[in-house]
Amino acid sequence: MSNSSVNRRNVGIFAHVDAGKTTTTEHILFESGRIRSLGSVDSGTAVTDWLDIEKERGISVRAATTSYEWGGVRVNLIDTPGHVDFLSEVERSLRVMDGAVLIISAVEGVQAQTELIWNALRRLNIPTVLYVNKMDRIGADSNRVLDGIRQYLSRNLLLVQSPVGYEQAFSGVDDLWLSEADQEAQQNLIESVADHDERLLEHYFNGDSLPLARWKSEAERISRSGTAYPVLFGASSRGIGIHALMNAITDYLPAPGGDPEAPISGIVFKIERDKTMGRMAFVRLYEGAMQNRDVIRNHTRQTQEKITQIRRVEGGRSEDVGLLEAGDIAAVCGLTEVRIGDILGSPEAIPEEARLAVPLLTVQAQWENEQDYRGVVQALQELSDEDPLLDVQWLQDERELHVKIMGPIQLEMLTSLLSSRYGLSVTFSQPSVIYKETPIQTAEGYIAYTMPKPCWAILRFLIEPGERGSGLKYSSVVRTEDLLPQYQNGSCPPGARSTPAGAIWLGSD
Repeated sequence: MSNSSVNRRNVGIFAHVDAGKTTTTEHILFESGRIRSLGSVDSGTAVTDWLDIEKERGISVRAATTSYEWGGVRVNLIDTPGHVDFLSEVERSLRVMDGAVLIISAVEGVQAQTELIWNALRRLNIPTVLYVNKMDRIGADSNRVLDGIRQYLSRNLLLVQSPVGYEQAFSGVDDLWLSEADQEAQQNLIESVADHDERLLEHYFNGDSLPLARWKSEAERISRSGTAYPVLFGASSRGIGIHALMNAITDYLPAPGGDPEAPISGIVFKIERDKTMGRMAFVRLYEGAMQNRDVIRNHTRQTQEKITQIRRVEGGRSEDVGLLEAGDIAAVCGLTEVRIGDILGSPEAIPEEARLAVPLLTVQAQWENEQDYRGVVQALQELSDEDPLLDVQWLQDERELHVKIMGPIQLEMLTSLLSSRYGLSVTFSQPSVIYKETPIQTAEGYIAYTMPKPCWAILRFLIEPGERGSGLKYSSVVRTEDLLPQYQNGSCPPGARSTPAGAIWLGSD
């Protein structure tokens, strides 16, 4: 059967750290039959936590792809990290998702990263299901959590379930789409659906009797459009609410579009290295199709490369599938020059990105043995391919390597990877804060170069603060009749034209 005939969903699971993303993913895979036994985050046996540091620390540090089938729908699922140090992984995953599950702890409620991710989901208009997890924990309070959701996230909620019991007495949920459900709660749900459609609102006020199946169908339509958000409850560690969540993913989140017969349009959102296959580029394809041994064009780098294999990846395992069609996600092998963010084929169908992560710290790498120098350089450059925000700076003359990071746990992850993957013992200096300076008032700069003759230049710079966020802007006020353009363009900043007795205007950010 062609991949194009398969009903799909591309879904990311997002949350603040410790809200239960990986545990929820593990139970979804188990309930779908994708895995035979349940793994555990605490014991380091979860499918999507396969790096050594993930097993040791019990946290996710890399976005992990997996897939399962449920009710005739194949779901590509990406389990993303919850810790702020790995926000760049969340950022890259957001760009290629058609739908999202945002998990909120019933104990802690809406937290800082919950709100950050929510704002990014709304900016990209990604339809979202809200899943209130850990309803069985002491301190769980669904009403308090719902109040927080309404205050910090959105009031456009569809409460499609009501919890049965609280804390240790939590035993499950009532489906409010069933005829025997609580009538008051069901009526509130119908009103929430009617509020989002004038035609339905008219039916409601006229007292027209519409079947529950019609109201549910309309709720699915509204949710898929990203204008209202179903809310579900569960306790993933006990498997409660998992079936309903899996049904909600297929019912309330949209299928990807795309024509497999159209020209190729895809984006690389993740790069990993496999011991057997080498470099693997994870590609979300929006249009067209590609298969093993195809030669494809990298629009970003203006190069062409040959695909050796197309593989479906499950945590640390992968298998050759040979074909990737519009709407699907897979790992493509053989693309040696590709980088994260590169567009394959046409850029027309590629959505915008949401920028979340900005590294605030920089550290210097230090190695024990002098002979490890080149190995450390190569290793950190490879890791920078997998996470461009590391932005490795290699100062050859000083023999120094500087890396940008988000926080100390990311630094621990880098140390672990350098040891386990490359066999290198590397430590890092104390982090220092990355900062930028900007002028607060107009000033003048001056530089003179008079030796050796006849090469000489005298430059005067007029430096003025610009609008915040405007970046650097250069311009020359020297007339071409005073100095020819070819002399103005020599030895000056990119985009600037320097001249003897001239001026360069400088904005700021």
